[in-house]
Amino acid sequence: MSLPFEQQSNRPNIVFILTDDLGYADLSCYGSETIKTPNLDRLASEGIRFTNFHQSSAQCTPSRASILTGCYPQRVDLEGVLLPKHTKGLNPDETTVASCLKQSGYATALFGKWHLGHHLEHLPTHHGFDRFYGIPYSNNMFPRVVFSDLEIVEENFDQASLTRRFTDASIDWIEEQGDTPFFLNLWHPMPHMPLAASPEFQGTSNFGLYGDVVQELDHHVGRLLDYLEKSGKADNTLVIFSSDNGPWQPKSVPDPNEGGSAYPFRGHKANEFEGGLRVPCIARWPGKIPANACSDTFWTGMDFLQTLCQITNSTLPVDCQFDGFEASNILCGKGESPYDFFFYYHYNQLNGVRSGDWKLMLPMTNRDEHYFYYQTDEAEARKVIGDPEELSIPLSLFDLKNDPSETTNQIDAYPEIADRLLNAIETMRLDLGDARIDSLGSNRRSALSVEPIKQR
Repeated sequence: MSLPFEQQSNRPNIVFILTDDLGYADLSCYGSETIKTPNLDRLASEGIRFTNFHQSSAQCTPSRASILTGCYPQRVDLEGVLLPKHTKGLNPDETTVASCLKQSGYATALFGKWHLGHHLEHLPTHHGFDRFYGIPYSNNMFPRVVFSDLEIVEENFDQASLTRRFTDASIDWIEEQGDTPFFLNLWHPMPHMPLAASPEFQGTSNFGLYGDVVQELDHHVGRLLDYLEKSGKADNTLVIFSSDNGPWQPKSVPDPNEGGSAYPFRGHKANEFEGGLRVPCIARWPGKIPANACSDTFWTGMDFLQTLCQITNSTLPVDCQFDGFEASNILCGKGESPYDFFFYYHYNQLNGVRSGDWKLMLPMTNRDEHYFYYQTDEAEARKVIGDPEELSIPLSLFDLKNDPSETTNQIDAYPEIADRLLNAIETMRLDLGDARIDSLGSNRRSALSVEPIKQR
């Protein structure tokens, strides 16, 4: 019988692999028939696959902020996608999972895409990471630069080389740590558009360039797993794999084979239907997580901070408010969801709430035209349904247990459930606000804003 986490002297290494815009159904272990991912399938067969894991947001910056801070992105003032023109980023005063683990003796590193502020004051080495090698924001943003810690070391990088290079850097860094416990974050820029695959992977899938890119990602996940095995570290390493949000909107994809799939869920990146936030999540930890397990328990990216601190016996500050939970039992295939309510924001607009299997979505108008794309049907996923000027979504209640594709509005059949969820929304508006009523709430903390470099 294994010891409780706090009694273990041999604390686990942690490898956290995050992809960008990977859809729920884009891995063969999640149902893809056109993209082959044998290494991620192996990871799932040796560990646990989660079918009800969600990020806190359907967009890059806010979901990453939640992963690191354990909070809704609105609480840390990073509710929207940061662009090169923006001057704010993650505040160094925020507690992050990296800062907690570093304080408890872990070596910490992030390789790949950051996207929590690109000014020097915002970069990972100010947030608990000993080492950063990667790009400051999405691969479609300019200028295209690579940082090594706080220094730009490359401009106009080769997109097709990034997956391999960040994997190489990760393996080299692990090798350098010797017997020191480590927390490695490998946050791949792919399969965010523009897509790019190495020559040896081009044409290897049955789903065009997108499939080629995902199969290349899988290959390099396999390289990292093989290294852990050969180096003798695999048995004491927790490996987590996930995506920051769902796949691109169909209207943004010029070719059906250049975008991912959230099947069978409705929605996609940048909206709050299931396809935007429900993403693949796989974890392996020999001796702690049962092999070939599958869990449908609801949990989120906000839970990583407290969960990883628990399993590494790292100390959390007592005066910091978190929105996520300690979910080590769920990670290990046991326990129930800790959430009474989970709230869906788009930037600062509160769009819905979930409690158990019930999900309430607030009305949407034609200005929210990205809501009118569907992933529930292969043919419909690639086109706009009707004229957005004529479309609207009423107040809607969905039973996710029996209708995970969110096709049937149950608002008239269960008014008492809708009322309970509406009351929860009113309470949340007092806490974190809602742009619908021009409120920012009363419990938000500030991001760090800096002067643009040219003004210094």
